[in-house]
Amino acid sequence: MLKNNSHFDEDFLREISSSPLPPDINKPYFVLVIPPSPQIPTPGREFFLKTPMEGVSYIATTLENAGYRVEIMDYRMGPKDLEEVLRSDRVVLGIAALLDSYVFLEDFVKRIREKNKDIPIILGGSFVSSAPQVIMETLAVDYAVLGEGELTI
Repeated sequence: MLKNNSHFDEDFLREISSSPLPPDINKPYFVLVIPPSPQIPTPGREFFLKTPMEGVSYIATTLENAGYRVEIMDYRMGPKDLEEVLRSDRVVLGIAALLDSYVFLEDFVKRIREKNKDIPIILGGSFVSSAPQVIMETLAVDYAVLGEGELTI
């Protein structure tokens, strides 16, 4: 159990980084979602839309090191099937919220809530950090993570 003490949190992160905990099927299963991007990248910078997303990778690593099972669903690579995930017990959705993904977020969260109203949904990312009130007032999510999410998660 983490205390509300940043030194303890940092010590815990340091400890699990060097000695990760084994996966624990009794802990929630995290599905981290990367939304598609409608951007047309500057020529020569297409790799930004095809390479791993740093923040999501950090969150996934932190969760895995703490013994959670994690899957990353990257919608930049095409549509995904969430049906099986939504039927799983103890699933938590974490979604990267970027400014250019608002339309996707609005539709995606609505579809999730129609299929499973009880699934916890966490949003993080630059859009959430810059406009948390807008996000929480317009999307049916449970949590918004401001700033870097490794300590929060």
